[in-house]
Amino acid sequence: AAITLYNPTVTTGNISGNITTSGFDVYNNITNTGGASIIEHGILYTQQAIYGNNTGLIYSNFPNVCKASSFSGVTSIPYTYSARTNNLTPNTLTYYRAFAKNARGIGYGAIYTQQTASIITYRLTINFINLIGIVEKSPDLINYPAGSTVLLTAVDDATLRTGSYFQYWEYNGNIFGDYELYVDINNDTV
Repeated sequence: AAITLYNPTVTTGNISGNITTSGFDVYNNITNTGGASIIEHGILYTQQAIYGNNTGLIYSNFPNVCKASSFSGVTSIPYTYSARTNNLTPNTLTYYRAFAKNARGIGYGAIYTQQTASIITYRLTINFINLIGIVEKSPDLINYPAGSTVLLTAVDDATLRTGSYFQYWEYNGNIFGDYELYVDINNDTV
């Protein structure tokens, strides 16, 4: 007797809470293989609202319209897995859904949305009256004169570094990236 195959059944799950400026984790669940082995599973996502629907957010639109985080190998059903969205724009609505693929076709979960975290900007005024402020990125050194005002953009993103650090620097309209700030007080670095 012939075996009838179906598309897999998959459910788009919850956000894990690990929401950063560039992505987030989604827990999903495959509840039925459709009668064949799962070849690939993961999530599809886009930040383009025009594609955040059932005809846009589909596997055949990857990678031109949407992005995917995918895996192979399913050990047992039901099968729960986590997938991370990556390389997203901060403070932007993201459309995402789970998918699972077998020899018959592709099953999709419902489409949900999640906003990526915002980049937080702080203004720090450093008055270098008797101090020298140095921003260092080997091999370059930049010295700020007394009374300098420096605009710092702090990023709290676990994919970059643990904790918060200042990723962008702006001084006199010039923007510098991934520099570290040192204030030298009598040759002691603070």
